[in-house]
Amino acid sequence: MKTSRKLAAMAAAAATVSLAGCSAGSTPGTTSEELTMWIYPVIADEAEHRAFWDKQISEFEADHEGVTVKLEIFPWANRDEGLTTAILSGTAPDVVYFVPDQIPAYVNTLRPLDDVIGERDGEYRSAAPAGVTYEGHAYGAPVLMNSSTLLCNKSVLDQVGVDTLPTTWDEFLELGATLQEAGFELMPYNGNSSFSLNISFYPWLWQAGGSVFTEDGSDIAFDSDEGLAALTYLRGLVTDGYMDQDALTVAPSMEQSGLALGTTACTTQHVPQEVEPFWGEENILVGAPLSEERSIGYGTVSSLAVFKDAPDVAAEWAAFATRPEALEEFNELSGYFSPYADSTLHSDSEMYAALEATLDTTTVGELHVSSRKVMGAVSPELQAALLGQKTPEEALAAAAEAARQVLAK
Repeated sequence: MKTSRKLAAMAAAAATVSLAGCSAGSTPGTTSEELTMWIYPVIADEAEHRAFWDKQISEFEADHEGVTVKLEIFPWANRDEGLTTAILSGTAPDVVYFVPDQIPAYVNTLRPLDDVIGERDGEYRSAAPAGVTYEGHAYGAPVLMNSSTLLCNKSVLDQVGVDTLPTTWDEFLELGATLQEAGFELMPYNGNSSFSLNISFYPWLWQAGGSVFTEDGSDIAFDSDEGLAALTYLRGLVTDGYMDQDALTVAPSMEQSGLALGTTACTTQHVPQEVEPFWGEENILVGAPLSEERSIGYGTVSSLAVFKDAPDVAAEWAAFATRPEALEEFNELSGYFSPYADSTLHSDSEMYAALEATLDTTTVGELHVSSRKVMGAVSPELQAALLGQKTPEEALAAAAEAARQVLAK
């Protein structure tokens, strides 16, 4: 593991785009073709990042006479605005790096990559193809995976005599009571509306057996017994004093958080790279996602997507750039996980190997064209319940009404 980019970088906003594809850069009708690919600082060290892609491009161009691949590395901030502007002005790239919920937002502009996925059938981890598939088609070639699961600080658990991580909601409550008796908090919960529900509320909903949307995506489904169970459980963690109420509205900087100060034992909203500077790798205990009805957590599957009007060689480039040997090197540099099942990238680290073992119990969430707008409408209501301003029943009903208004537009 050479770098430590934060999970937050994987959760930037995507604008909904309903435009015909209009990429530029190709030269139809000639033997000379130029591809443009946009990517972002997935590898934090810019020199390492560019050197990796320069090597891939050099090898690809050597096998594709007349083809030139132009790489542009943009900052994470405002990337959807930049991409949307480029599409509208006819200067969009041919290939672009996407996080999962960008796929439904841009699907009308994208070319299915079912052939790329199909040729590697059986090679991927089971959650990887699902993370790039929308309405029956794969719209991305997987590049990396990561998991947000249960992490606990061994040094804190040692102080309260606990040596086994909880696996169920009931066991998690028991741990909370034990920690509280010794003056520790169980976990933080970022309830701020700017925080993705894929990391905060939705995993609890999924663990209860619920879903955000109906199977056909025509309606929301979280206003259910499972949704009420999840929200009531989280509200209980607050009222029982197992969580810091301040974090429900304004998350402190990592350095000032209970996780960093050693007063909070566990988290389900952070990745090891974030707590490692404060806990040390030797104190990071990785557990499976908690379970009520099922064990499931959020995990990302980032990918390379190809725009509709890109030349055919763009799909070949996406396939080449995401072949197993390339991604083994890419993910060693980026600090993430390969989407391929036979990767041995993290076999020398007990902690990262444990995290890697959770990848197939993750989901990228329910890909839906309105997923981010629904999050924006629902978050304030969920926060009101956690703050005790509304009952879970009242908040869930209001959240459902707000979400349905989003879907009706």
